[in-house]
Amino acid sequence: MTPSQYDEYKMTWDAKTYKNMSDWERKYKPVTFVPSDAGIKAQRGRSPSPTPRSTNPSPPKTSEKPNLFSIHKKNPVPTTSTAKLRIVEGAPPITVQFQVEGPLTPGQFTHGTVKIARKARISELKKEIEITIGRKDFFLMFMGYRLAMGDMVGERIREGQKVFVIGSWNTKDPQPAKPKSKQSDQGFNLSIGAPERHTTLQYIVTESTLGSSVQDQVATALNLKEYEPIITFKHNPIALNKTLNGQGINATSHLSLSTVTNMKLHVHYNLSDKPYTYDVIIPFNKTGYDLRARVAKKVNILKGHDFQIINSIGDPISDSSLLRTVTQDGSHLAIANMDGEADINLDSESDDEMEVDPIEAKNIRLQFKDAEGHLCKADFEFDITDKTVQHLYEEVKEYFVAEDNETSGKLFTLKYNFTHMRLTDKITDIVEDPNHCVFDVEWGKALTSASQEAIVIS
Repeated sequence: MTPSQYDEYKMTWDAKTYKNMSDWERKYKPVTFVPSDAGIKAQRGRSPSPTPRSTNPSPPKTSEKPNLFSIHKKNPVPTTSTAKLRIVEGAPPITVQFQVEGPLTPGQFTHGTVKIARKARISELKKEIEITIGRKDFFLMFMGYRLAMGDMVGERIREGQKVFVIGSWNTKDPQPAKPKSKQSDQGFNLSIGAPERHTTLQYIVTESTLGSSVQDQVATALNLKEYEPIITFKHNPIALNKTLNGQGINATSHLSLSTVTNMKLHVHYNLSDKPYTYDVIIPFNKTGYDLRARVAKKVNILKGHDFQIINSIGDPISDSSLLRTVTQDGSHLAIANMDGEADINLDSESDDEMEVDPIEAKNIRLQFKDAEGHLCKADFEFDITDKTVQHLYEEVKEYFVAEDNETSGKLFTLKYNFTHMRLTDKITDIVEDPNHCVFDVEWGKALTSASQEAIVIS
């Protein structure tokens, strides 16, 4: 085969075959490169050498997330867009609570109060807080929005409500509200029926009017305290912190004034030797159980503890008592342990103060009332691992049937921390302390799982 024929023959090979044959040839005949054979007589450069690795590697880079104050500098937090509250001429000053993260104690929050005139500007409220905390580099936020300095305090804040101090030193911030697209805020005539008073109240409002603003206007017209009126829409109380448009209320809606009014109760307690007061606004037809539920949701330290609420002379308010029969508007109450002691620290670890009655391993506790209305406790074995509320419900039903007394076969519901549970939820996802599971039994009602929700059937 001549050289030209061999070249033509190589052209017929595909690339992969040629590469495989070349690799096979180099395997047995290593290719060497001699510079002098190529006419290279002098060294032209230096082969690159690898960069030496350090024996002390640098720490990983961490990017700090900016806090809300620094974000606000570049992208301002939106101000409150809802309609302003009405200020009644001659209305007394209000007490505004504020929450602030300690500049010297990151992650720890303290609380304070400022008493200020309703017609004072938000800027004046800020100055009062500046004096208290000794810092100026902050702004105030309420309900997810920044308070505008030019607004009046009474136009945005009601008695006892809390604002948040968003400082440049904050390590934890509340979530700001998402700004909504600006739309025309249309006005309309709102009618509120009050048949027991033989009248219908008429107001001109806008879509962005808050429920609390309507409550204020009704209270003023009927000479009630600002928190007393309960206005209902479709048989449910309107939400005070939502706009009318957000609740589906318009000119054709039928609102009613309830014959039930709210009462304000001042509940006192101690944390770390410091006195605190929680003002509870609750309808007068609620029970002592409902009051304890409100308090437990506000004072988180009470979860998992047995406690009671006592009046000013030390008498306990039973769970079954209607509030209007045992207390009155403006009363001062106190949180006490089961021995009736109120002069205690709720966060104390001492057994003499807020004691937790232990439960044996793999047992749960039921709290219920007997036929005479006395509070009873029952512990029985039930492993909550991989169990749902439906499993618990069936076990509790069997337990009371086995007792063969007045509780056998009665309808009941189960609550944890005063709250109904989904029947399909896992118990381990609900309870806060798996070693101390306490459930409340409420007689006279039943649960249905038709919608996989804990729906109460009266």
